[in-house]
Amino acid sequence: MRTLLLVCLLSSAALAGPKVTAKTTDLYPSKKCKEKIKGEDGQDPVLTCPAALKGYDVTVSFSAVLTHVTVSGGGKETSFSGLVGKKLEWRLVGGKPATLLVELADADEENIGKAINKRIAIYTWGTSTPKAETKIDAKTPVAKAWAAARVLADQS
Repeated sequence: MRTLLLVCLLSSAALAGPKVTAKTTDLYPSKKCKEKIKGEDGQDPVLTCPAALKGYDVTVSFSAVLTHVTVSGGGKETSFSGLVGKKLEWRLVGGKPATLLVELADADEENIGKAINKRIAIYTWGTSTPKAETKIDAKTPVAKAWAAARVLADQS
């Protein structure tokens, strides 16, 4: 009986699949981000932020209103832009990047300085089109949106 119970426990653990873990990278305005290319003649600098994983790079650049982020490593790249939140969350499967989560918003062109369409975007590692998004609004505050995004990210 004990042997049967042990076999059942071991097989259920094996069927559960690889473990999903998370790491975060602080994005601008974190003081951890350092100047990679100095901005000259009114241009903004290009920054590099310490990636949560060795062998990966996180580069941040700017346009008039938007922040542009490129994450690269292992022969793949994911890019996104908008009004970007303060952190990037890496969802790892077996220690390897599977998805990236980031808080984004769009600039409201009618109300300078205001953000619209706030969301947590979920990117499959190596792509630059979100596979899913969770809204941030009065019904779904930031913490709930992050929790829902993690569930969506970990389902695939």
